[in-house]
Amino acid sequence: MDKFTKITVGFICQTYEKNTEGKFVCTRQEFIANDQCECEDLEGNPLENIPEHAYQAYEMVAPQGAKQDIKYLLYNEVLGSLESEDPIETDSLEEAMAQVLRNMGYSIIEAEKRREK
Repeated sequence: MDKFTKITVGFICQTYEKNTEGKFVCTRQEFIANDQCECEDLEGNPLENIPEHAYQAYEMVAPQGAKQDIKYLLYNEVLGSLESEDPIETDSLEEAMAQVLRNMGYSIIEAEKRREK
């Protein structure tokens, strides 16, 4: 066997707050992993003997080198609509946000570099 899948039971806790329009929007979320895990082969069959493997922290991010196929849409909470129907295709939410800011003419620089100018 060259690959296997580890399935971890867990929870997602989301906190919602009412915005100025009276709509509840998610303002925070936590991902809580349980100790209960199952392992299976690539065909979905349970593994009786789980191979020794490196620990991967539950950070809710893809492991380094993993290719993501994520598309984001920019939603305007105030207007309650999408800014554009064209998805933003990136590997992470952070890159999507940076792309949105670039499209608006902004860039993010470190505060220390700004002070040096």
